[in-house]
Amino acid sequence: MHRTLPAAVLSGLLISALAGAVQAEDAACLRTDATPQALTGTLRGIELYGAKRYGAKPAKDAIDMTTLLVLDQPVCVAAEGVAATTGVQALQVGIDPARAAMLRGLIGRHVAIDGPVRKAATVTDRTAFVVDAADLREAPGGNRLQRASVASLLASGRVPVTIGVRGPSAYACTGIARLSGSSPGLLRERGSDSAGSVATISHGDTVHLCETSADGEWFSVVVKPERKAKKDYCGVLARVATPQPYRGRCLSGWLRTDEVMIEAG
Repeated sequence: MHRTLPAAVLSGLLISALAGAVQAEDAACLRTDATPQALTGTLRGIELYGAKRYGAKPAKDAIDMTTLLVLDQPVCVAAEGVAATTGVQALQVGIDPARAAMLRGLIGRHVAIDGPVRKAATVTDRTAFVVDAADLREAPGGNRLQRASVASLLASGRVPVTIGVRGPSAYACTGIARLSGSSPGLLRERGSDSAGSVATISHGDTVHLCETSADGEWFSVVVKPERKAKKDYCGVLARVATPQPYRGRCLSGWLRTDEVMIEAG
């Protein structure tokens, strides 16, 4: 004869099954303890405004180079006392300063790293988790995440707008646009929906388009206020010898490509 289990028993079995699944998932995750982890991926370098002012005064603010390990595939990371974080695509790489030159020399290469993983602890940690590289070496292999926009892999940090990316024969920023009618006008710190807002700009402002993100979804821009009549008030309609961070007097940041209407390119 078929018997129906009491609700309390069913509930207990379900909780046990879910707990077992979580434990199995955690067992497969990277651990945030002193245990060395073996990781592979592609090193990518990104420039960020220094942690003290985050680009509040671009002409004076320091710009730091941060190195990310973009993993071969997303992973989960288990930190003690909290639920595992899934879908982690990149970790910032920490390394002894004496070996920093070697790390820089491997940017763009596929590498293997051995070292402990830890949670971000300071304002200079730009991803949610950091791997402190005890051993670092070039390794064969590819990376299907390597075309991901680096800015979208960060948990914090303001990415400077680079001018002059099209070479010395072109203007420093080569397009002119306005905000679309549906745009909220939020100028972002980097090309990511999770990025903080630098400022809110007006639909009457002129938007100079300086570069496009690797995933094609974001423009880095310099914004000329509507009330300023001078055509090159922001100093981006001149030519520059080499690509460089924008350090002029106008607001700069990132907008989604679907937030702007291009008027000239």
